[in-house]
Amino acid sequence: MTADTLQSTIDSMDDLLDAERAALLAGNIEEVSRLHRRKEELIDQLNALDAEDTARLTALNAKVERNQALLNTALDG
Repeated sequence: MTADTLQSTIDSMDDLLDAERAALLAGNIEEVSRLHRRKEELIDQLNALDAEDTARLTALNAKVERNQALLNTALDG
């Protein structure tokens, strides 16, 4: 993956995670479900990265964990 492609994928995932968070906070589970397919595609792309590229993903990981906590709360409630 080129540096430009990597950054584009990271930016896309960052935007998606923000949209997912907004949908979770609004209780819009249909939107969360719609975003899930694209999220899986982006995760697959990011999983294909070389080990040295993964250091650039630290901020995304924090957002993923934050959204997962929100999703778990929504599912429990």
